[in-house]
Amino acid sequence: MIFLLCFSVALVIHVTGDTSCPEVTIVSRADWGARAPSSPSPALRGQTRVIFIHHTETSSCTDTATCSARVREIQSAQMEIRHWNDIGYNFLIGNDGNAYEGRGWGVAGDHTSGGGSREFGIAMIGNYESNLPSEAALNALDNILKCAVRKGHLSRRYCLMSHRDTDSRTCPGTAMHNEIISWPRYCWRW
Repeated sequence: MIFLLCFSVALVIHVTGDTSCPEVTIVSRADWGARAPSSPSPALRGQTRVIFIHHTETSSCTDTATCSARVREIQSAQMEIRHWNDIGYNFLIGNDGNAYEGRGWGVAGDHTSGGGSREFGIAMIGNYESNLPSEAALNALDNILKCAVRKGHLSRRYCLMSHRDTDSRTCPGTAMHNEIISWPRYCWRW
């Protein structure tokens, strides 16, 4: 009996990421080396209807180790320079095709002026002013949205917005913005 109990615990320890979304690999906060938030973030109430798409304006990444390091850098900058309690995005997506858990499901973000406390924020890791993220990254974005709907975190009638729809910033880059506005779920106002 003791052997079986120890064996079960060992299996749990070796399972990484969010396995409830088989369509996309979600790298957990523990797996990318997140710092603990300086204070709790408020929970989102009910289903989210709007998704804001951002880019990180950093260099991109194509493997888990580099993307994890980039996400740690982003979290540190947002906590130390902007004085946020944690990384601002709910998820970040690398060109490796993985989604990196930021604040995660059901938690208010801190990513968009005039929004962000009611909506999900997903950041594409890199600068997409001139080029699009990889096909793997765009597929991961599509798949995490499908998973969010299936899990009940995102309304089936959700709307995608570009960060620049809320202010004069260039985020998520011109190439990514032009891509988003061609998608059927795009709406410039919510």
